[in-house]
Amino acid sequence: MGILLQAPPAIAAPQATANNSLVSVVPNLYWSVAARGPLLIIGAEKYKQVTAPTALDFFGGGMGGLFGAMGGGMPDFAELMGQKKPQLTPLGTPPREGWNPTAIAAQFGAQVVRVGGVSVLAPLLLPDKSKSDSPFGGVDFADMIQEGMAMGGMMGGSRLLPLLASLTPNQLQQASSSSGLPLASLDNQQKTLLQPLMRRTMPFRFDRKPNIPQAGPLDPAPVIPQSDQNQFRLRLTRALNIAPSFPETGAGGQGARMSMRIASGMEEQTGEVRSLALKGGKQANPLAMLMAMGGGQNQKGVPARKKPTDLNTDTGAMNASVSLMGVTTVDELVTRIATVTKVPLFADQRVGKLKVSARGTTARAGDLVQALCWAVGGAVRRISDDRESVYLLTEEVAIKKAENPMTAMMGPISGMMQDQKSAERKAMDAKARLIRQRVLSGIPRGRGAELGARLWQIAEAKPAGDNNMLAVGELPPDLRTRMEDRYKMFSGAIASIPEGVPGINKSEPQPLSQVRCSQDLVAELVAPSLGAVATLASSDANEIHPDLPVPTPPASVALPESIKQRVAAVPLPADEAGAKKLVDSAVARGLTELRVVVPVLGEAALATLGTVARGKIGVVAVLAPLEPLTPEAPRDKSWAGQSLTEWLASPESQKLMSSIPPQLAPTMTRMIGADYLTPEGADVTGFVARVKRLLALPGVTGYALERLAAPGYRSVQGGGMSDGMMFFWQGGANSRERVAFTKDQKSDAAELSGFNFMDMLNPAGPRGAWTKRTTARSEAFIKRLDTALVQAKLPAASVLSGSQPARWEKWTGKFPTSGGSLTAGARPALTVISYTQILAQPGAFGEASEFAGFDEPEQFTGVLRNELKKLADPEAPIRWDGLVLDLADQNFDTALAILERAVAPKS
Repeated sequence: MGILLQAPPAIAAPQATANNSLVSVVPNLYWSVAARGPLLIIGAEKYKQVTAPTALDFFGGGMGGLFGAMGGGMPDFAELMGQKKPQLTPLGTPPREGWNPTAIAAQFGAQVVRVGGVSVLAPLLLPDKSKSDSPFGGVDFADMIQEGMAMGGMMGGSRLLPLLASLTPNQLQQASSSSGLPLASLDNQQKTLLQPLMRRTMPFRFDRKPNIPQAGPLDPAPVIPQSDQNQFRLRLTRALNIAPSFPETGAGGQGARMSMRIASGMEEQTGEVRSLALKGGKQANPLAMLMAMGGGQNQKGVPARKKPTDLNTDTGAMNASVSLMGVTTVDELVTRIATVTKVPLFADQRVGKLKVSARGTTARAGDLVQALCWAVGGAVRRISDDRESVYLLTEEVAIKKAENPMTAMMGPISGMMQDQKSAERKAMDAKARLIRQRVLSGIPRGRGAELGARLWQIAEAKPAGDNNMLAVGELPPDLRTRMEDRYKMFSGAIASIPEGVPGINKSEPQPLSQVRCSQDLVAELVAPSLGAVATLASSDANEIHPDLPVPTPPASVALPESIKQRVAAVPLPADEAGAKKLVDSAVARGLTELRVVVPVLGEAALATLGTVARGKIGVVAVLAPLEPLTPEAPRDKSWAGQSLTEWLASPESQKLMSSIPPQLAPTMTRMIGADYLTPEGADVTGFVARVKRLLALPGVTGYALERLAAPGYRSVQGGGMSDGMMFFWQGGANSRERVAFTKDQKSDAAELSGFNFMDMLNPAGPRGAWTKRTTARSEAFIKRLDTALVQAKLPAASVLSGSQPARWEKWTGKFPTSGGSLTAGARPALTVISYTQILAQPGAFGEASEFAGFDEPEQFTGVLRNELKKLADPEAPIRWDGLVLDLADQNFDTALAILERAVAPKS
């Protein structure tokens, strides 16, 4: 150690260098090992020259990790938003002997810290994690979701149509003029209908230079003076839209979910755009929200400090000497420490690949461990099972658990869904009135008028069949090029999706042949004193086309005999009277089978239903092989040591469940109705005995399997009903698995019990590796289960798949497939129409949602009619063997009422 390590020969003839990166500076550093001991520089690639210290995060993905996972680098947001970068003072040419690290460290947001006999370069600031447990970085999610919906124009039509229907003929005439309708002339009811469209912050388009100060990208938008707001006007126009005709990519004939409609005239707009606020107070800035979702920490940071650690570095084996010669990475250095001390020490994979530059030949192991902790802002955590302990250089000794995002999201989402439910009902009444009054014919053409009469005639035709389609070759050359570019972008996005992704059918790319011409109804907010206009809302103008029939609730739908298996999944009736009512109603409607979930104490009720149904309709018992049948059965638990029912009793769960939207509550109740067994503790012999007992009951014609994996055992895409629980509760906790995972992956599986946006974007990371391990445990259980079922010579079961669309398929001895295709062994396969899913996804089912918005039975009936059309289509991507109307998560009386409303009796 007592030698002077000069920098490389370049120091002898120093050259000016692009020294905004610490990597370029390291070769030109002077350090006397003889006088000051060894020096470690770790993660030089993370340091850039700064004008003021900024937090350096070695463990969080943040926006940089997010963009990196997507294949790009971290964007410079200041430059992106047109701001000038702060000017850095170049370090210039180094002194002949080299730069002193202590003197220049601060210019890179760093400091030199002395630890025993070792010095190490460490960050001055670390991220302020006080808010990072919130997935939205402390941004109010209610504000964020409302602003995001408003910015995207989401659900604006359901607010616009009631306002439009409230206008008198004279008001409509004024609103359809170039000057617009003064808002001051609206009555109180109309102002109430207008209010949801008047967002706190709106982008205005100016026709002259704005006389308003320019705000920065993270600054609050300037508030429009009340005197100018008093002159606001409402203006109605129709905008022409031309969109490529995209191929169907969804399984089961679902169309492209990607909205690519463009207002072709909007691209020709000129003039400056400024975001302005209608009122002061808190504003949800979109850029701030984006940054918060990616990282959530305060970029100003907190001073770096020595953190508590689980490894005593002062005595014993930590006194051993470790060679520094030739070390290049943190992983390599930690391995050397572990080798000489015989302490099983590992570096978290998030920091293991960081580069190490060492000056000196050897150093004490304990000093090096402390230096590593300082360098990455971390600590050493002890991880143990009943046999051994390992140590992990990671961020904190305590396991950090991100706040369950659903806790923050569910309340605002619930309020939004209820508000939307009310708005959709009002919009249905408004739509009928607007069609009858032929209101659309009085609203003038606006953006896109320059594209000529031919396109407008097609767009204005009654929406039916191919009325609104046009061959792409008939477009003007420039517009054709734009459409083809958008089509190629869509095709490229689909082509980049990996094979086997659920819900995606990838077909051979075809050239664009047709475009769809349509028109949007656009409501604008005109500010005459400012010379500016903002878009309040837009919706499909053809929804109120004068030639359309006035919408009415759909009639009940008859199930065609051509569908061989016509199934209803319903709750198990509690008594004989309920069983008779259900069987009589189902038989009258031509159903061939009833599927009922049979709880642990439900055998007597199943026997009653089977007796009533015998010879009339099939009865299938739906069973969960991982459901505990006895109090002492080994429950699966989370890293917090809680079984599912224990978690449900926790304050966090109670808060979460209290805010679940009514539309989602039945599904959640069904999903979390019982604990899970551990895969190793599942009693397949006892389960097979139970199946035999149930199949021996009169009238019971089969059995089906569901809940084959607890949350945490499968990827988000392939876990069936358990997937949604990933945000709520996850099983799989096992101390031996945790230790093994740490040794194998250099990551602590217990941290995966929290939430991180990066998990969704990095399938090859720790989450994916943990899922692979737990999936192997799950597969071992499924193999035991299948072997026992085969040996018992039980008839073939069916199993609920988590595919999109969801389906019941034949049990093949494997976890159910996920994806659009069907293997021959998985047949017969029955597509599922879930009542709760329809309610939970407004607008996801196309035109069916127009029938009655959130008027539940009518919307379910409308979806059923559309799905039956798809089943009858000879060109459908999948030929289903049957249909399941899933009402199982409703109470018995509600399920029966929905069934009788949606399905017509046989004639």
